Amino acid sequence: REKVSISLPTMMPFSKEKLLLENQNNNGSIFAAYMTVDGIAELTEALIMIPKKDAKSLMEKFVKSNDSSEVVTDNLSIAEQQSIFVEICTIISTAYFSAVEGMFSLKTNCSVPMVNFGEKAVRDFIKNTLRQDSGVSIRVSFTSEDSNLKGDFLLIPEAKSLGKFFTAIGLG
Repeated sequence: REKVSISLPTMMPFSKEKLLLENQNNNGSIFAAYMTVDGIAELTEALIMIPKKDAKSLMEKFVKSNDSSEVVTDNLSIAEQQSIFVEICTIISTAYFSAVEGMFSLKTNCSVPMVNFGEKAVRDFIKNTLRQDSGVSIRVSFTSEDSNLKGDFLLIPEAKSLGKFFTAIGLG
């Protein structure tokens, strides 16, 4: 029930190697979700990355009950944390792709997010799960104004599908 601001999308060159370097020094301080998206190109991938402290705070808000007891994510099992994070990422991706569908006149279908977090795990997750090595990413950042939670959403379409995006914004 908080207002979330989303940045204007930025298109920039993408390489898996650069993404891995960006996240090399995080030492597990990022929670990540990966999904594939049908309806844009043969292979469109998406990543949601949220700093660990923000992800845990978001998960605690997500499962907070109406009574005064607080839910502490560190007291939950890894499986419970992953389940909660999958639900959060499903909500984020559904909202994002609803906007993409409206803007680009597409009908998309997003896979259930695969999530990973922990020491070194996100780096290995990206290295072994992301199928595209290079291309262009469309990145948006999102922040919660009340809680100052933030994260990134990267859409990584196949290069041959970028014409759809340029045409939709009048640059076709």
